[in-house]
Amino acid sequence: MSIPPEYLPDSIDQVDPAAVLAMVSEVLGIDVPVDGTFIGHGGDSFNAVVLIFRIHEAWGVEMDLLTVLNSTPNGIIQALNAALAEIQR
Repeated sequence: MSIPPEYLPDSIDQVDPAAVLAMVSEVLGIDVPVDGTFIGHGGDSFNAVVLIFRIHEAWGVEMDLLTVLNSTPNGIIQALNAALAEIQR
């Protein structure tokens, strides 16, 4: 699965933080700050599965359910960047 170029502003190992933040906010239905926790802003396992699916569609990366539930948008961005860097190797 290829990664859409609009999600790759600089290189293959970086995602657009604004795109991830927008995706998290859309799934949760509220504006989430970059340091706001997924669960702390009303996220549950259903929302996490929806976000995991959207991340996989956009970047071809499979995220762990607990990582998403216990993370912030910044944490998700870091996990995505690490996964993309690993794929690139």
